[in-house]
Amino acid sequence: MADFRWKPIETIREGEYVIGFERPSLNKHLKMKPAKVVQTICRPRSQTVRVATDKGSVVCTPDHRFYHCTPGIQYTWKRAMSLRPGNRIRFVADPFGHEETIDFQRGWLAGVAAGDGCFWNCRKDGRQYRRFRLAVKDIDLIEAFIQRAHRLGYELHKAPHTHTGFNGIHREQMPAAWLTTDKICQEFEAAINQPGDHEYSRGWLSGFFDAEGTFSGYVHFAQSEHSRHLETLSRHLDALNFRRVKTPKGMRLGASVQEGIRFFNECPPILKRKLKAIYGVSSRTWAEVQAVLPEGEAETYNLTTETHNYVADGFLVKNCDSEFTFTGGTRMTVDEIIAEVEKLDCHLVELTGGEPLLQADINELAVRLLDAGHTVLIETGGHRDIAKLDERVIRIMDLKCPASGECDKNLWSNLEHLRPQDEVKFVIADRADYEWTLRTIHEHRLEDRVKILISTVFESLSPRSVVEWMLEDRLRARFQLQLHKYIWPMDARRV
Repeated sequence: MADFRWKPIETIREGEYVIGFERPSLNKHLKMKPAKVVQTICRPRSQTVRVATDKGSVVCTPDHRFYHCTPGIQYTWKRAMSLRPGNRIRFVADPFGHEETIDFQRGWLAGVAAGDGCFWNCRKDGRQYRRFRLAVKDIDLIEAFIQRAHRLGYELHKAPHTHTGFNGIHREQMPAAWLTTDKICQEFEAAINQPGDHEYSRGWLSGFFDAEGTFSGYVHFAQSEHSRHLETLSRHLDALNFRRVKTPKGMRLGASVQEGIRFFNECPPILKRKLKAIYGVSSRTWAEVQAVLPEGEAETYNLTTETHNYVADGFLVKNCDSEFTFTGGTRMTVDEIIAEVEKLDCHLVELTGGEPLLQADINELAVRLLDAGHTVLIETGGHRDIAKLDERVIRIMDLKCPASGECDKNLWSNLEHLRPQDEVKFVIADRADYEWTLRTIHEHRLEDRVKILISTVFESLSPRSVVEWMLEDRLRARFQLQLHKYIWPMDARRV
């Protein structure tokens, strides 16, 4: 989730926020940001595969896409079934269960108390008493501290605290939580500071970051050089194997952004303003694929988000561009489709999908539309035989490029059945795809035989770069954009 708490995908609801990535501009790296879930999809029975890597595994449908880095440092989205051992896919963070154990809550209370709270002694009638006060501007921190202390059986009360400087001049009034009973105060201090396991260390670091931490490319804890908390901070960081560096103003984690992401993942702060600091970073950690193994049929879930991607089991995966084609829709006969087309009063009809040639009645539908006076185009993926289509149909046929992972599915015999009015489309993801396209066009003399369309994988390759390559090679082809993706939302229907 966007707050670095993990939950099963089947429990996520529309309107919630998960971690996604967005590219500020075409030539920039993907940046982390909260991604609103706009649709959840459940497919009752689907074939699945397990993508196993050196950083864990994920079970998904064969067509689920992962952010993939090619040897030439080109980035594209690649289907699970097309991944091969040695391929690299984007890894963000280990899935981490964040059930708040008692040890975690004790640690968090102790971390906040060490960073912003105050245990002190006061004297009255010759006796010494122990007191506690947490006075901060963040009311959310006050409320969370009171609630977690309550779970441990301690009741703090709220009352404003007037903060004064060392010269006694009035500064400001802040909300505060108090314990003013000597016995309870001592018990509370002993309870939260009792050493615990790794959960306690996670909680302590989370609370200390809420109180004293900042993030500006790396996690930093502000403490004076002589602070008594530096030793405790070092001990908890070492317990969780974080790399730490002492600074003149405190301590920070190793400069790697990934170390910061790991910290937020394992020790998530509760303050929203602290969480916002991690957004905008670019995770550049990769997992190496070891195997893609069949898993059989299972119920599967997918999300549609505003960023068109999200993090699943630690890996960056992409929404299906048209996930709604798996669900909903209306079954119609050829007669019903013809009647619907006539209502639209349009001359040009394009049949697409999915793969339209998988439909048993596609030929009958095309012929009846043609006989009714319509111009009919069929857009096909290039892996189904087009020879049986009516001669009047204009064929727009894909030739899958290598980065798609489906190059081996191209039915090359289809090239023999193309006419000058037909079109061949190449969707390229990187320079290697472009070079392959160029060779294919020349080897099969496509410039002299058909119309050629060239497009880019959305958000993977700069359209300007491709146009410049085409001009440099004087390629006789038409460049096109998927305009609907620039005009309407990615999940828009009927466009």
